Amino acid sequence: MKNRKIITIFALILLSLFININVFAAGKHVYVDDENKDLLAGDTFEGATFDSSTNTLTLTNYSGGHISFNEFNNETVYVILNGNNTITNGDGSKDAISAINGNEGYTNFEITGNEGSSLNINTFNYGIFTRTGYLKIKNANITISNTEYGIYSQDDEVILIDSKINISNTSLGVASDYKEITFNNVVYTGSNLTECGVWANSLSANKLTLNFSASDSAAFYI
Repeated sequence: MKNRKIITIFALILLSLFININVFAAGKHVYVDDENKDLLAGDTFEGATFDSSTNTLTLTNYSGGHISFNEFNNETVYVILNGNNTITNGDGSKDAISAINGNEGYTNFEITGNEGSSLNINTFNYGIFTRTGYLKIKNANITISNTEYGIYSQDDEVILIDSKINISNTSLGVASDYKEITFNNVVYTGSNLTECGVWANSLSANKLTLNFSASDSAAFYI
């Protein structure tokens, strides 16, 4: 009888661990360096820290693989840039930095640069991407090259404020499939944009400076 109790208790412990592991796996994640590290699981990576109380990822001279926020449903996630940050992939199969929610709701995504900071992205599918939810970039100096899309919100608006954006060797520079793209005091430099520089349902621009090469097929597709 005692052995049966011990076996039953042991089985319950294993079942509990299995349930907890699977609940965690299906929940939120903040992956850095090509999903080698999950900051929400307690992993650490040089140049990247995450504050779960504010959903804020701070990058300080980060140099590593792609970054993704997963399953922050109906929330806003934030990235703060300090120093010179570089995200590289090498094969172009992933998104450099993305916020992807589940099947329901949205994930808003905001990136803010502190003075003197920069973000360099090279060789990815999408550079900066969110599926549902707005994408806002403020006070940032961002360079994106060798991607399919540069800055992309699939289902919501893109808002660029007080920023310098340089995108090259890309099909679409800044894109929103169904909503508006807003430029407010932005310098946007584009070269070798094979499809167009801006793809949007509508456009709002205030103090927008465009520096495009003559070889680009179209500056805007609205």
